[in-house]
Amino acid sequence: MRILIVTPLYPPDTAGHAPYVKELAKRLSSKHEICILIYGYIPEHVSGATIVTIQKKLFAPLRLFQYTYTLWKLSSTADVVYVQNGASVELPTLVVSLLSGTRFILRLADVNALRTATTQRFHKQLLLLVCRFVQVVLIDQQVQLPLFARIQKSKIVKIAFPQERPEILPFASYPTAAFLAYEDSWKKHETELQNIFL
Repeated sequence: MRILIVTPLYPPDTAGHAPYVKELAKRLSSKHEICILIYGYIPEHVSGATIVTIQKKLFAPLRLFQYTYTLWKLSSTADVVYVQNGASVELPTLVVSLLSGTRFILRLADVNALRTATTQRFHKQLLLLVCRFVQVVLIDQQVQLPLFARIQKSKIVKIAFPQERPEILPFASYPTAAFLAYEDSWKKHETELQNIFL
């Protein structure tokens, strides 16, 4: 399966879904053809994945145009487009999802972007429009926001997102139990995603 991952953040960024996207690409690249579309500069390499970058320093309208055009081109060869929420990718996703016959899945997990969408009218309307035109909206089972009530119920799929990677601290014992729980959460997440992608 050809999977295009669309994200506003990717390592060396450390915030939001950046670590999640890299870990997901690593795990899926052994079974699927993975391409990641990002805003960035010198992204961290993932074996078996193609990373396409749009420079963050470009003038905003030009940057959005380039991202939208690249998303449109890449989505034409993808079986599924997996979008991480954030206003900078939601606008291109809205445009391309209207023009493309490809299946779009939106993951609402960036809590900061969701808070912004609840307080800023433009972001809220943009997010709700994107949710209307994508095929599936993924929401973490544990996150509750009033904004979710405005999304069409038949599109919402609640799944458990994986845990954050445990820290290995100096002079502390290796967190074996925490790493086992981390791996289990990823296995469950991968299985749920595979079912949603098909």
